Amino acid sequence: CPVPQVWEGYNAVRCVRAMVGDSGAVGTIRGDLSVHITRNLVHASDSVETAQREIGFWFPRDELVAWDSRDRDNIYGL
Repeated sequence: CPVPQVWEGYNAVRCVRAMVGDSGAVGTIRGDLSVHITRNLVHASDSVETAQREIGFWFPRDELVAWDSRDRDNIYGL
């Protein structure tokens, strides 16, 4: 059963793809948890443009909530 999520933040696509990793990359979701190279446990968009298109597959625009993190300044040093 898929559990779609939308993540946002500074370099979100790059950071999520680093966590997802390749199927053989130790310390990543795919590397540590995948059973077979052709059956991905998780999908991550490869660009902001792709993410915007793929978000539309799962969520109507009115279901997405804009919010400001209270830790934003601490995390990003703004």
